[in-house]
Amino acid sequence: MKEWFKKYIDIIFGFVLIGIFLIVCLISIELFPGFSVFLTRISELGVGPGVPNSTPIGRTLPVSITIGGIIFNFGLIFTGSGIIGFALRFTNHYREILQIEDSFFIKLFKVGRVFSILFGVFLILTGIFPMTVFTFSVHVLFSFSTFLSITITVICFSTILFTSIEKFSRLIAGIGFAQVFLAFLLISTGFPLLEWLTAGIFLIWMILVCLQVLLHEIKEVDE
Repeated sequence: MKEWFKKYIDIIFGFVLIGIFLIVCLISIELFPGFSVFLTRISELGVGPGVPNSTPIGRTLPVSITIGGIIFNFGLIFTGSGIIGFALRFTNHYREILQIEDSFFIKLFKVGRVFSILFGVFLILTGIFPMTVFTFSVHVLFSFSTFLSITITVICFSTILFTSIEKFSRLIAGIGFAQVFLAFLLISTGFPLLEWLTAGIFLIWMILVCLQVLLHEIKEVDE
């Protein structure tokens, strides 16, 4: 049992991180009267209700943060810290399974790994600097960097997945490319719904990648 846990600790930790993030989001949404995926941006969970749902230009920003906002920001900091460790360990696991040898894909893997770690770093900074009147500009920079890091990570690893049909399903790569498409739409339009869809599809992609790695490892043991 101990050996099994040690071997799959990175995959289990990935599921735990996703679960914690979802729980934190649900708690923050429950404490956010008037919440709507069509009008409320993810960043607004970090400050609470009372922020007009409009473009950032001319927006009345809060000075204080609600209890729901504090919970959400702590959730971002904790999840981001975990993602750094997860990315360092899981990407090695991932590379061993795919047996990447082509020089182009090795470089692509390294880029994806760096941005997966940066994703955790920027998520921490987004939680430290929420969308208040004092930290709005810094928050926008870090939250945008978070989404950009996610997108580059998904592009790199989904491209590798797409060429590894014997090891992974191309459906997972397709879901990753769908996330990238939505991310570009989000940058172009800024619609809150697209922000939630982009984040949601990324979580689904991450769950499927972890599941595929876990199933592959179990199959290898059985054989």
